[in-house]
Amino acid sequence: MKAWMEIRIVPMAFAHLDQVVEIDNRSFSIPWSRKMFFDELMNEHARYFVSIADEKTPVGYIGMHVVFDEAYLTNIAVSPDHRRLGIGKKLLSRILETCREMDVTSVTLEVRVSNEVAISLYRSFGFRPVGKRINYYRNPTEDAYIMLLDISDTDSKRFGKLRN
Repeated sequence: MKAWMEIRIVPMAFAHLDQVVEIDNRSFSIPWSRKMFFDELMNEHARYFVSIADEKTPVGYIGMHVVFDEAYLTNIAVSPDHRRLGIGKKLLSRILETCREMDVTSVTLEVRVSNEVAISLYRSFGFRPVGKRINYYRNPTEDAYIMLLDISDTDSKRFGKLRN
C-alpha cells in the first residue's frame, strides 16, 4: 500500500461481499462463505465494517454481534497485502466506538494462542485473557484464548474518541 492511500472505515454493504470473501479466504484456514457474510448483514444483532482504500477497495473488515449490553467480536481480517499498516487498529477502534454508542459494557473474542500480533493488538485496547478454549481452531488444531474488554467510564477516558 502506498503511504498516501486514504483508509476510511464504513459500514459493510452487500456490494463489499466479494472483496470481503476474498480477504477472508486469504486470511483463514476455514473461511466463511459469501452466504455467511450475507446472512450477517441481514442479522439485526450484527454490526460489520470494512476499511476502504482510495475510496473504492475494501482491504479489511470487522464484525460483531450485540445482545443487550454485551458484544462478541466475530472476526477481523486485513488483506495480507495491507497488513502492519494500522488498518486492524482502525477497524477495532471503530467497532469499540460503536459499542460505546450502543451502551455495550463488555466485549469478548477468541484468538489463536499463537497469534501474537492479534493478541498484542487486543491487549493495547485493554482486552485481557479470561479463559482458554481447548482445540477451538482447526487446520491446524489449536487452543484459543478468550479475551474480555470491560467498557467503562475509565476505559472511555483512557481511549478517548476512537474515530479514525
